[in-house]
Amino acid sequence: MCGLVGIVGNIDGKAEKAFKHMLILDSLRGEDSTGVLSVAKHQDGQEMVAKQVGDPFMLFDHKSYDKTVSHRSSRVLLGHNRYATTGGVNRQNAHPFEFPSVIGMHNGTLTNKHYFDRDNKFNVDSEALYNCIDLFGIDEAVKHAKGAWALTWWDKDARTINYCRNKERPLFYALDTKEEMLFHASERWMITIAASRNGIDLGEVHELAEDVLFSIPIPVGGKLGKPVVRALERAPEPVAKVHTGNFPKGAKNHSGSTSRTSLIPVATEAAYGGSKMDMSFISAHNVTMEAVDMMKDKHGAEYMLCFCPEKPFYEIRLYRSIHSQVYDHPGCEFVGSISSFTSVSSQGAGYYKVSPHGTHIQTFQVKGVAKEEYPTHDGKYLGRAEWKQMYGDCAFCNDNLEPEDLATGSCFLTSMGDGLCDQCAESAEVKPYVQLVNI
Repeated sequence: MCGLVGIVGNIDGKAEKAFKHMLILDSLRGEDSTGVLSVAKHQDGQEMVAKQVGDPFMLFDHKSYDKTVSHRSSRVLLGHNRYATTGGVNRQNAHPFEFPSVIGMHNGTLTNKHYFDRDNKFNVDSEALYNCIDLFGIDEAVKHAKGAWALTWWDKDARTINYCRNKERPLFYALDTKEEMLFHASERWMITIAASRNGIDLGEVHELAEDVLFSIPIPVGGKLGKPVVRALERAPEPVAKVHTGNFPKGAKNHSGSTSRTSLIPVATEAAYGGSKMDMSFISAHNVTMEAVDMMKDKHGAEYMLCFCPEKPFYEIRLYRSIHSQVYDHPGCEFVGSISSFTSVSSQGAGYYKVSPHGTHIQTFQVKGVAKEEYPTHDGKYLGRAEWKQMYGDCAFCNDNLEPEDLATGSCFLTSMGDGLCDQCAESAEVKPYVQLVNI
């Protein structure tokens, strides 16, 4: 369970205080980490994020919060309190998650993270989901999402604030009586108490309808635009469990350029129960595949579900065998041969089997990691892009950090997993609260 809070529109000083109180109240739903997003009121392209491990007071103690939530300078303030369900508790896994076109937060848990987790690049389901929203839009993301979600995000291109949820997670909203600001929270009482304590008069509090997109333009200046409410299409339930593993080949990852093209429809090649038999694929050798997840068939036999980038809609199984080590290494990339096809429906749909003989593991590493590696606070090493994602901003002042700065002494890491610039590391205000790690 996590919590979402926020205020958008012509935000004033009272509302900023109310937002801070809402973050504190929302910590009842999660104390593992706290994060906020602000969008500048008088400039486009000025979004700032501050997040920290721990409850809201841990974030308030950092200069980054005051820098992000500046006095009456925001048209969007979004907050998130995390209760960790998957992924470690660190700043990298704290919400919000930023991509080229969206910055968003998620309350809930997806049960099909692997569908969205292209190349296993993401530690948590929420980040993988927002990568999909960035690449393909909310309709395609929600169409294939399974589990629980309430989502709030800022669309940088459209300059809109967006909300949606399914039946598994709540989300409430209310306008102030002047209709200049919109408040939202995961629980109704958080809005009313925070507003009341700060002398803000509210209209009626509503619960957001299920499976709809509620989108409001918020241009420079903070005036609320005309809202758009429309239904979000959900995919029909498949006959059997769907698991295509990754995005279709050709989709760009979060580090490249983006496009708004739709996902290639699964129905064009196969309705699950698997694929219809492709004679050219049977007995194929030297097929590059990825070990996606361990599963059981209807008879209770265990197998590794595999993903082939060249055949993204084919269901491929590798059953446990002493002749293959792939089963013991989920996430690895390997080469193998397709041995047979098993039909499971009267329409001829089914799955392919990988021969356990001659499977060869190529790599355990995530694709796309740069060759250069840099030390982390816990004695590991990351590629440059991953290091920047985890430590790229000073935890106290939000200044940019570079991994090369570790060698020059102008950047430091703390035992809590934060990055610090040299000025903050030497600050008498900061020193009592941090323990630096020797690299």
